[in-house]
Amino acid sequence: MPNRLSGARSEFDSLMARIAVSVPKTYRKEAYYHLGKAFFSAMDSPDNIKPLIFFKNIREFVDAKATERGRFIYVMTSMLLASVFVLILVPIYFRYRLIYSGACLVGIGGLCGAVGASISVLQRNPTLRIDPFVGRGYIAFQGAARIILGFIFGCIFVIASKANFILGIVGDNLYPILILSVVAGLSERFIPELLSRFEANQLKEE
Repeated sequence: MPNRLSGARSEFDSLMARIAVSVPKTYRKEAYYHLGKAFFSAMDSPDNIKPLIFFKNIREFVDAKATERGRFIYVMTSMLLASVFVLILVPIYFRYRLIYSGACLVGIGGLCGAVGASISVLQRNPTLRIDPFVGRGYIAFQGAARIILGFIFGCIFVIASKANFILGIVGDNLYPILILSVVAGLSERFIPELLSRFEANQLKEE
């Protein structure tokens, strides 16, 4: 094989691996077909044409389908975990809210935070930045971590609010607490910024 075609062979091998790992099964046959056409076109290309140019379309196709797959796994994992939180925590809240009112309020606040995180995931779906060539398990972990983080932020907001650390003005009014818990889960910066302000105020007082 001429030296000028060695890059085309490397590109072919690289795309073969990417298709096998990252392209959904329903699109693999089409991807392999176009990859084969690109490879043969590169092999038959004249000396004045760079062989890699024939792989441009198939690389864009593979990248697009791999990104779609990554976003699908991320979003579906997020929605499934949020659904699990709803199915578990809503019955617990309505059953034990009169007995363990404080704990149940924290739990429902966490649930609202998870709902807020779910809304954030759905809103950002078209622009989510996900490396499509990492493993499925890692992408699923990232999606689950976003919901868990929203749940934690929702819990923190309720605890901090009831302790009059932040926004204590809402008092015992349930609805503002739940709405702001959703906001806490929706925004990844809401709780960290509130806690930072609280910390800064504490340092000033000292």
